[in-house]
Amino acid sequence: MNTLLKISYNERKRHFLVWVLVWIFMVSGGLEVGWPLLFSIWTQTPYVLLIGFIFYTSYYKVCPWLHKNKTKLITSHLLIGILFIATYIILNRVLPEFKTFERSIPDYPISTDVIDAIPLLVLIWVAAYGLYYSKYGISLVRTNSQKEVRLAEKQEQLVRQELQFYKSQFNAHLTFNTLSHIYDKVIDQKEAAQSVLLLSDILRYNTAARVDMPVNLDQEITYLQNFIRVHQIIYPQLHIRFTSEGDTQNFEILPRILVNFVENAIKHGTGNDPDFPISIILRVHETMEFTVINRMKATKTVKSTQVGLEITQQTLNTFYGANHTLNIEQKDDLYQVHLTIIPEKEHEWALAS
Repeated sequence: MNTLLKISYNERKRHFLVWVLVWIFMVSGGLEVGWPLLFSIWTQTPYVLLIGFIFYTSYYKVCPWLHKNKTKLITSHLLIGILFIATYIILNRVLPEFKTFERSIPDYPISTDVIDAIPLLVLIWVAAYGLYYSKYGISLVRTNSQKEVRLAEKQEQLVRQELQFYKSQFNAHLTFNTLSHIYDKVIDQKEAAQSVLLLSDILRYNTAARVDMPVNLDQEITYLQNFIRVHQIIYPQLHIRFTSEGDTQNFEILPRILVNFVENAIKHGTGNDPDFPISIILRVHETMEFTVINRMKATKTVKSTQVGLEITQQTLNTFYGANHTLNIEQKDDLYQVHLTIIPEKEHEWALAS
């Protein structure tokens, strides 16, 4: 049963009280015309049961179709309406009037019963929809408020993380090493120009890509290839094997999620062995799988602050949650990162630009 339609214990007590009052009202109507108490109870209770049955059937079965299927909504109304009117007519003609136990079936036209039943049916539906929308409206407001709070919190976190990201990126060794290399190679115009172009593309991507908006995976792949190529220009002995397969054109991902894993492999791994290069594998089928495998250096020559990795993990937890898995394993000198991301049709966290 829909959580919205569930009636709590306290609500059930209030419902019971309301139906007791309805029953008393119906019975008192018979007492007002001079019927004995037991006779009034006997003849009016079936009407109360009929009204209750139609009310809860409408509330639980018909009202929810308003947001799901208009055809079933109309069909359900017709069926319940016919059932109510038919039962109401039968009760009117089977239950005897006081002091007329032996009378035959009333000879007044059925249309009279139909005319009496329709306003009562409309009143039941109004009450059912009133209860449904009172709960639905409160639930909707509460849900929207919670979403707004979550989005505000995530937006604040985005600002902090983006500032941290830029701080870590522009203080990274890549920027200084590249500039130093360009200075040393200024005579070699071709290689220097290529280094400048690659670095320019990297910095442009870093500046243009918003941390809260997904990008096409092909753009992220180009960014990674530029990142790798710059390092290979600086370190000619650096061997990296990067392969990608699957439908990368139709997959979206938050920008700069993957680069920190590659950067860590370059910083702390041994990529100078052509027989065992740093391996980067990207597969996209129903999910995206990203794997980085490298051998660790015997001694750490670069002190790691882990800022980039921490920001990446926080971003993954915040915006992908259960739709991702990140496994980082280190066995002896072998280091492996495996990231899986399940695509979502709609991203609640994607803020409007």
